[in-house]
Amino acid sequence: EMQPWGLFLCVTSKGSFWKFTTTRGAIVADHPARPFEKALVFANPSHQLVFAGQSTIKGDIIVGKPGVTTGNLQNYSSPIQIPVQGRVDPQQSPELPLFQISHLTAQSNHFRELLSQSRHATETDLRSLTFDTRDATVKLESITDSIDNVFVKGDAIVVGKLNRHTSPLYIAAGRNVTVSNNAEINGLVAMLGTNKLTVEKGASIDHAILFSDSSIDVKEGAAVSAQLIAPSITMNSGAIARYPSVLLSMHVALTDTTKQQITFSGNARAEGIVALVAVSDLTPAGNLITLGPQATVVGTIYTNTRVQLDGTVAGTVLTKDFYFYEAPTTYLGWLRSGAIDRTKLPSGFLVPPGFDHNLKLDVLEWL
Repeated sequence: EMQPWGLFLCVTSKGSFWKFTTTRGAIVADHPARPFEKALVFANPSHQLVFAGQSTIKGDIIVGKPGVTTGNLQNYSSPIQIPVQGRVDPQQSPELPLFQISHLTAQSNHFRELLSQSRHATETDLRSLTFDTRDATVKLESITDSIDNVFVKGDAIVVGKLNRHTSPLYIAAGRNVTVSNNAEINGLVAMLGTNKLTVEKGASIDHAILFSDSSIDVKEGAAVSAQLIAPSITMNSGAIARYPSVLLSMHVALTDTTKQQITFSGNARAEGIVALVAVSDLTPAGNLITLGPQATVVGTIYTNTRVQLDGTVAGTVLTKDFYFYEAPTTYLGWLRSGAIDRTKLPSGFLVPPGFDHNLKLDVLEWL
């Protein structure tokens, strides 16, 4: 059996012989399509790609017809030559690979239905637990495999340990969710919050989905391996999202107005895919992925808007544009200290299905 699990797919298989039965599960993903072979796809046909300071790219790049140049920037040295170690391919109309996330959209709608139920839940059926209080501490050890849904009318604080490798568990809070420093979650668990979702230092999360209608905040020093889905995501200094993590900023409904952004502070690090998909785009400073000078992404950055890239990417950047602001000027298409090195991407890197019509699925993780 195959079903969506966030951006990935979950496959479970049951086998039996005489009186013995066992179930095995896995999270599966797709082999990267051809654009992921590049260090950079700069999909703005009207802007030059401008290098300043210590910015470098190692690998082949695709740009628009205006091409590549170097520029002068106050407090930054100008490169003597264009710092690209690879082939530069200027195209008339460079395009990003289209990200078809229909399976995620359907699941996000399901998440929102559960959040709506959490705000109004007053009764408990046989496969649900309901906390009809302003706030509640959800003790994971008390949740058996017979429970599918946990509803909290107000704030939820998640504590304890839970392994869930067969049927998914959904924990939905009508307001905020805090995954406390002693929580250990492994497997098919989705934590959903209407407002802010916070992961404290010391929490252990593997395979799970963290979904918020508002924002996700991974605290300083916290380490997770999960899919983080919210309009606004913050990785504080020292926070790590281990492979195969996903950080996705998106709106499900056209009426959403929450500001979209993914921010890496200090030496925050993500291993996997960091993506921002905007339905509408009004200002250069909005809908922005920001990678600070000490921050690192191992994998792929994908956005149909802009990246403020001052840190390091070991892998691929697929973006409509680059951005930064130094008063009184907005700079578009400039790199001042960012580094992209396609050769440092570990072999076996997989991406969510949806970037290519020709699927070549493989096991991402066994459950």
